[in-house]
Amino acid sequence: MPPDSPDAAPPPGDRPARAPTIKDVAKAAGVHFTTVSLALRDHPDLPAATKDRIRAVARQLGYAPNPVYFALTHFRLHGRIRAQAPRIAYLANCPVSSDGESGRLRGRFLDGARAQAGVLGYKLELIVVGDRRLDGRRLEQRLRTANITGIIIAAFDPRFGGVVLDWDRYSVVKINSFHAEPAAPTVGSDHRQEVRLAFRRLQALGYRRIGLAVGSADEDATENLHTAGFLLEQGPRPASQCVPRLLFPYDCPAAEASELLGRWIRKHRSTPSCATARTSTRSSGRRACACRRMSPAPR
Repeated sequence: MPPDSPDAAPPPGDRPARAPTIKDVAKAAGVHFTTVSLALRDHPDLPAATKDRIRAVARQLGYAPNPVYFALTHFRLHGRIRAQAPRIAYLANCPVSSDGESGRLRGRFLDGARAQAGVLGYKLELIVVGDRRLDGRRLEQRLRTANITGIIIAAFDPRFGGVVLDWDRYSVVKINSFHAEPAAPTVGSDHRQEVRLAFRRLQALGYRRIGLAVGSADEDATENLHTAGFLLEQGPRPASQCVPRLLFPYDCPAAEASELLGRWIRKHRSTPSCATARTSTRSSGRRACACRRMSPAPR
């Protein structure tokens, strides 16, 4: 990324210092961090002088309680959230809409995340990133102003850019988005195992030459997990039964994908009478994935 790009990471010397934590306050005050927690919550078991001293140290360090951790702790202890619900940023790098299968899938991700956030007492804020109106630095400012410290990176499309933030400031979870920074816990389908199970199912039905057709976007977004599962199953088979993978290009229209698929099947089939299984092709033309029978089932 060019150094003058708005999304370029700031030089190390220009990065803001790490936000102080409750353990930093405890170390400076010479107490345990649980004592700091009690003091900041004005617990009656602590002497007033102790609470005042700890609060003064917290103010001096610029400590501010993390609303996400506070809400989670309160929910665990009391089963409910009090005060204003903390917000979690739900970052998408392309519009979430009802157009096409990809858009509907992203919409279901958002609906599910929003519902679960409500159950746990959080408020989800959808933020579309990646355009020039909201570069990394403006996004960082927006998150800090709103005191948002939790982020969901939501099924980032690998065709578009990612986000550059000071990730140490945030708690991050990703939906798919294996390719996107930062390294963080990721929720998603086990794409490798899906392909392996499909391969074994076709093999159990008697098919011998089994191929994989998959979109470039799918492969880039999952770090080639579809192909990994395919090769693991194909590896032990005789060379005569191995079919090379078909990779659809980015932004491939449905008509072009069908044409590519037809040529691929004709090239690698073992008999003119070969049949094909049902194919799942994205109507948006962005991604396509198919598993095809390359020879007829034995009689």
